[in-house]
Amino acid sequence: MTQKAKKAAPRKRAAPRKKKAPHRPRKRISSEQVEELAKLLCTQEEMAAVLGVSRHTIIRRIQEGGAFATAYKKGHAEAKKSLRRAQYEAAISGNPTMLIWMGKQHLDQRDRQDIVTHGEVEEFSEAYIEAGKSLVESVAVGATKEEILKMFEAEVRAIVGKPAGASDRPPN
Repeated sequence: MTQKAKKAAPRKRAAPRKKKAPHRPRKRISSEQVEELAKLLCTQEEMAAVLGVSRHTIIRRIQEGGAFATAYKKGHAEAKKSLRRAQYEAAISGNPTMLIWMGKQHLDQRDRQDIVTHGEVEEFSEAYIEAGKSLVESVAVGATKEEILKMFEAEVRAIVGKPAGASDRPPN
């Protein structure tokens, strides 16, 4: 073997590793500040602006749990409680809009809308015209006012489909 053969091929140097940029230190955010912002029902975007972080940071910290998430949830719960209290007080003081809204939210009350088709309107119209003709005939025969009213009530109940003893008032 020759000298040249014994000499090993020069080793290739490994490419130097790139140093990772140091992470920015985690910003400390006060739980009290988060809770106060949540009590004001601030959006995550608004919170981020006040706290000097990105919206993504707010979302991530909520998802991570811990003191941040607890403060956020506690603040929102407190805000909802205060809002509910104010609504309740407005309803109790007689605000009709708030009474209706609270009834829908807590008593399962709903607005009821009856849908009447064109055919049903024509049917009712014809029935009312016939009832009117009967009343005119009763007046011509000389029926008393009470008799005419009873007959009209019976005709209307027959049209609407209510039994003769039924009342239009809701039960107590």
